[in-house]
Amino acid sequence: MNIRKRLKSLLRTKRTTEVVTTNTLPHLPSLPHLPYLPHLPYPIYSRTMSVKVLIPTPLQKFTNDKATVDCSGSNVAELLDSLEANCPGIKERLCDEKGQLRRFLNVYVNEEDIRFLEGPDTALKEGDEVSIVPAVAGG
Repeated sequence: MNIRKRLKSLLRTKRTTEVVTTNTLPHLPSLPHLPYLPHLPYPIYSRTMSVKVLIPTPLQKFTNDKATVDCSGSNVAELLDSLEANCPGIKERLCDEKGQLRRFLNVYVNEEDIRFLEGPDTALKEGDEVSIVPAVAGG
């Protein structure tokens, strides 16, 4: 099967705006030389950037007891979707039924609270560190 047909079939079955990476096309040595297909509604390829997510202890049961997880996303909202894909069930602990981050959670990007940045639309770049910190109350 040639590359163009393979890409079309992958994009037809995804039905989302997911990016096709070398993980979905393991038989290809590299992707930068792929043909440009302007008629396709989705991006053909992208270099996936890695963002380190620090997981609080109560949520580590979803990450197989890992304190850090590498995920990808161009902003915090996409990162949460990626985290859910890697660790099923964690997003419902982080977000309410409307999909908004829960009030008692603080999310930091490189030690900056996203509430004072752009909220879930806060942009991420390669090598960023995202910390999920549950709020603590008491006296």
